[in-house]
Amino acid sequence: MSVSETRERIKDAVLSLLGETSIRDITVAEVARRAHVNRATFYRHYSNVRDVLLEIEDNFFEGFEQRAKEFAAFPLEEKYFSEPHPACQECLEFVEANRDLNLLLFGPHGDIEFRRRCEDITTLLLAGKIADEDTTRRFDKYTQAFLAGGQVNAILHWLSDEDRMSAAEFAVVSYRNLFGGYPFRA
Repeated sequence: MSVSETRERIKDAVLSLLGETSIRDITVAEVARRAHVNRATFYRHYSNVRDVLLEIEDNFFEGFEQRAKEFAAFPLEEKYFSEPHPACQECLEFVEANRDLNLLLFGPHGDIEFRRRCEDITTLLLAGKIADEDTTRRFDKYTQAFLAGGQVNAILHWLSDEDRMSAAEFAVVSYRNLFGGYPFRA
């Protein structure tokens, strides 16, 4: 078995066990058994179970952040209140393509750090897009947290809906929710 195949089997085993129990309760022995490798093989690749989960999450965020940077580069425009913002749609398509992983990591045995990282990325995107010079309302860290947390929850509900709207439709909804009430940066 190749190194990449072994690592994939270990990651699959961790994800499988995460569907059943909390990450803190998963042991190396259980992962090794589920991956059909011995413990020494596990330790050749990872220090502990949490390291496996972090690699899985890092791989997801690497792909997501590439798309998020494209979104950050696009100017905000009112036309996206009625048509999908191309980069926003691409971000959502990536999230939807990783639906099972997202639902697992946000699920009852998921990882709270994953949620925090999602909210942090969303906050950074928002902070760069919304004008904080607006004197009629103050876009402070609490507003950012509210909007970022709300968007992450909206995405989770969208992913959980078996009869969900398309990524393009949800891009319009998200754009309206996030940017409808704030002026654009010039």
